[in-house]
Amino acid sequence: MKKRVLYLCIAVSALLCGCVTPQAIKEASTNHAQNLNQLQQSTETYRAQAASDYDRRIDLQKQAYIAQRVSSKIDALTENLIGAAAAAAQPTVDDKPSRDFITFAGELREEYRFEGDNFNFWLTAAGDDVDAKKKTITDQATALEQTLTTLKNGNNGGENDSDIRRREHALKGLRAALEATPDALAHVSAAVEFAKQKTLRLAKLDLLLQQIKVMKSFHAVVDDYLAIDATIDAGAIAKAAAAGSKMDLTGLTELQQVIGGK
Repeated sequence: MKKRVLYLCIAVSALLCGCVTPQAIKEASTNHAQNLNQLQQSTETYRAQAASDYDRRIDLQKQAYIAQRVSSKIDALTENLIGAAAAAAQPTVDDKPSRDFITFAGELREEYRFEGDNFNFWLTAAGDDVDAKKKTITDQATALEQTLTTLKNGNNGGENDSDIRRREHALKGLRAALEATPDALAHVSAAVEFAKQKTLRLAKLDLLLQQIKVMKSFHAVVDDYLAIDATIDAGAIAKAAAAGSKMDLTGLTELQQVIGGK
């Protein structure tokens, strides 16, 4: 740190006197530019990895939620399948057990898809926690029931059949979400918390990336002056500040005030 301060003092003295910039100062400036590039690349890499890690954690909670919700249905489907196979154990050319197995597989796939959508619905519902989201879903279900009643009462010629089927399907999903057990909702709660952490961390990294870009823009002008041994006077500093102000300074309140002279 002391060496950097010394180099800076030497550079400022030399430039104000109109002297040739020492090579050590030029090299230090070049290294600083490289460091900023490396910092930007590292931050971008870390941001991508952090986002991926949080997505993985949320997906694990989703898979656990689906398993929790589907397990009881698998038991019921399996018992029906075994019962049908036992009933058809007598010598026969009937392939009903095979057909039942295919049906079972299809129903299982539908359950996984349905519960996966159910989990996603919990995450996207308005609210900061499970209780708030549950109230949102309850209100939506109530409003949808009222809409269905209106549609059915006015469906004299069957013109509302399509809308009714679509809304009945949506209502089924809402009711299924509200039937989730506390154990299943624990996975939703964990995923909600991970989503919050992801939002906060990525926001901080995005702010850091903005700051780095502003520093690079500012430094580029200074580095150009050093490269041609030009005096860094008030005009040069103003030019560098102008270059920095052209960057997106959203969230950088203090820097906006400095550059804007406020």
